[in-house]
This record gives sequence, structure tokens and C-alpha cells, in this order.
Amino acid sequence: MIEEMDTCCRKLIATLENNDENVEECVNNLVTSVENAWKAYCNGNIEVTIPNMPRPMYLFITQELPTMINDQTKKERIIRELKLFLNTMNIVLEPKVLVKGDSCEDFGQE
Repeated sequence: MIEEMDTCCRKLIATLENNDENVEECVNNLVTSVENAWKAYCNGNIEVTIPNMPRPMYLFITQELPTMINDQTKKERIIRELKLFLNTMNIVLEPKVLVKGDSCEDFGQE
């Protein structure tokens, strides 16, 4: 799940940098992977070092990015924001997928 977000984000960056045509597909894949990770996070299946950060990152990818992506004047900003997203996710948040029973929220759930 986390690897999927990373891969989708990197693919979108490469697509934008290379002016490839499948930008919409890459955005949709990234949005889907972030939505899946968000659900897992809300269910207590992903742990991060800074609990306040996932929400703004989720909102950026799922709400801001899809509206910005077609504006060619914002292409460089989008690439910067996506690289910041990757760095924040991988270096600052250090997300970890929890197996059943690793989280207090999982205790007693089927």
C-alpha cells in the first residue's frame, strides 16, 4: 500500500517531467492509492510518526492535485509538491503498515 503510493507518485512525476500523455491515468492511480492508504490509516492499520500530517497530504492529493493538474502554468509547482509529498511520506512520517493486533485500535476486532 505504501509502496504503491510511492510508485504512483514517482510515475506521475516522471510523466510530468517527460510530457507524457497519460497524466490523467497517473493522477487517478495516485488518488486511488492515497485513498486506500487513508482508509487503512483511519482504521488504525498504518502508523506514522506525526499523526497530524496524513490529513493535509491526503487532501492535497485527492482534492487539490486533480484540479491543478490540467494547468500547464502550475506544472513545476506540481512536481515540487509531489516531491515534497514523497519526502514527507518516506522521511518524516515513516509510515508502517501494522499487522492485525499491532495497534490498540485493532484489539478485539475481527
